[in-house]
Amino acid sequence: MAFEVMDYDVIIIGAGHAGCEAALAASKMGCKTLIFTLNVDTIALMPFNPSIGGPGKSHLVREIDALGGEMAKVADQTRMQIRYFDHSSCPSQKSILCQVDRISYQMEMRLRLERQENLDIKQAVIEEILVEDGKVTGIRTKNDAIYHSHVVVLATGTFMAAKISVGEVSLDAGRQGEMTTFSLSNSLSSLGLQFNRFQVVTSPRIHRRSVDFKKMTAIEGEYDNLDFSSYSDSNHIPQVPVYLAHMPQNTVDIMNRHVKASLFYRSFIKNIKSYADDVHFYSDIFRKDIVDCSILIEPDGLKTDECYIRGLHNALPPKIQLELLQSIPGFEKVEMTRAGYGIEFDILDPTQLNHTLETKLIKGLFTAGQINGTSGYEEAAAQGLIAGINSASFVKCLEPLKLDSYDSYIGVMIDDLITKGIPNYYVTESNSASHESKLKINNTISFLGDKGYRYGLRVYNDSMEGGNKYNG
Repeated sequence: MAFEVMDYDVIIIGAGHAGCEAALAASKMGCKTLIFTLNVDTIALMPFNPSIGGPGKSHLVREIDALGGEMAKVADQTRMQIRYFDHSSCPSQKSILCQVDRISYQMEMRLRLERQENLDIKQAVIEEILVEDGKVTGIRTKNDAIYHSHVVVLATGTFMAAKISVGEVSLDAGRQGEMTTFSLSNSLSSLGLQFNRFQVVTSPRIHRRSVDFKKMTAIEGEYDNLDFSSYSDSNHIPQVPVYLAHMPQNTVDIMNRHVKASLFYRSFIKNIKSYADDVHFYSDIFRKDIVDCSILIEPDGLKTDECYIRGLHNALPPKIQLELLQSIPGFEKVEMTRAGYGIEFDILDPTQLNHTLETKLIKGLFTAGQINGTSGYEEAAAQGLIAGINSASFVKCLEPLKLDSYDSYIGVMIDDLITKGIPNYYVTESNSASHESKLKINNTISFLGDKGYRYGLRVYNDSMEGGNKYNG
């Protein structure tokens, strides 16, 4: 039998990168906020690559910082390396990549949530969104506890009706075998919202002691006062190298031979993104690009010897994944600690959203992150920040924040999602914006800083304004 627990202004479902930014923004704006997670120990988890930024994505991180979000600050504080990803002479194309300590990033973001006023954290499975007369009234948990609220933000990531596949093996689970939920999808569908199924694929992880780094190219970090956040001064942090390795023809041949060993290959879903599938379907067109492509060996943290392999994402059987790895120079004796896997989950059709990320059908229901069909921590965090600001604005009857495509990459992303939908998962790129010549990583404060002040998320500091701190 259901029982009522407590009333809140804003409830966030999901504590990934989108949920964290949404919860912090709403609570800082004075709303009594509650964030739910399936597991408190996985708040702000980085289940894929241990890095923040890159082409296009670094613009998002700087824009999050300009609006008063937290991703840039936490990335700077927990980084192991930061560097320019593209030394292009075109300022709008220049980007930054920050390698972070995965565990430290997760713990620092969690601590910020735990210490934030007006914000409560609870571990629970959400079964139902409560709606009356087309308006959100709260949520019901699996234990039949009812929490009332004016606003609900869905930031469920890859957890709705999720299935994980490695080779021929499939199980109901979220990322890395975590709990999933099916009832929430059913609840939302019964309210009239339209959903699609989506897939993403990750790469294997390896033990660094088993790699011969002498056969690879070391990539060092930058030491020229480079930070993501205008509030950071993290030049004292040591820089840890990442390594570049090249995929030979033999690696591609192995993929071609075994691609059908993946359940994903035989899936009815067409949104497949793995090198194995790309090789099989487009080998005649892209063979040279794939053969010449490189992979990065990225350390997961300062207190672990596990490394992430960027650029070898696949859901092939573990035995074949190991064969793939061992075909690459320097990996002849590699030890694979975790196999790459594919995950299939429910996403909302984002054309059902307004520019505020509120659903058109249900008043007070917002969505952010991978539930909207985007890929990447940065895209998720940016949407979470916008959803958090607008959920608080909804409660306080303030003017909502609507970013235009000419003043931010966040605005470009939201406009693309709600007007074009998602024929494939959405990834921000450095040429995403039609006004890209104006949008540079060193002028985000001049475009968005005033909006951060308006909602009380930025603290004025004269020495940091006008792009002086940013040196993109």
